[in-house]
Amino acid sequence: MNLLYITFGLPFPPDSGARLRDFNLIKRVASEHSVSVLSLLEFDDELQHATSLGAFCRHVDGVALKRSMSATFFMAVQSLLQRRPLATTPFYFNEFANKIYRLTDSEPFDIVQFEHSFLAPYRTSLSPAFKGKTVLSMHNIGESQYRSILDMTSGPGRIPARLKCWMMKAWEVKEANHFDQVISVSHCDRERLLSTGLTSPVSVIENGVDCQQLRPLPEPDEV
Repeated sequence: MNLLYITFGLPFPPDSGARLRDFNLIKRVASEHSVSVLSLLEFDDELQHATSLGAFCRHVDGVALKRSMSATFFMAVQSLLQRRPLATTPFYFNEFANKIYRLTDSEPFDIVQFEHSFLAPYRTSLSPAFKGKTVLSMHNIGESQYRSILDMTSGPGRIPARLKCWMMKAWEVKEANHFDQVISVSHCDRERLLSTGLTSPVSVIENGVDCQQLRPLPEPDEV
């Protein structure tokens, strides 16, 4: 199969939780299928590591996070008009959306997988030529994160925290229901998603450990 992964941050070097997960899963899938990676880059110099992914990926590209204050304000207004949580605004870029369109217009992908729910709005950037399946991999449940913030907030600050929690819950499930498949990182997250009204099928792919590189230390010699 021919797969396209849409990620936040280039999944190399694998030096953080999300990058570790993305890198190892992409590497394993690429051992049996054709894989391309398109990343919304956190830093300008990330693409210097593209050759490391290119060792097993067919195509690696990305767009760096760059936006002026005025453009950010415009995108925030657009997010509100589209009833999209403001929390997703920092991650939506027209240049990135256009790259997704062009890539899915020119390549016959069987699966396009989006890593993180805040990248879900880019699903609408897929070209009409794309006839494959879409997957949303939810590293976290946004509503749960904001609920934790709400539990730790007191006073007037609880009002915006409660609003963000409510908006994310309604929006996240609505977006996820547009995907052919949803992936959660735990059975607990899966049950939580299904309890919120999610109708798309949910599979669990738990975080793992590389047992070849990370082996238990030998028992110390008895003194």
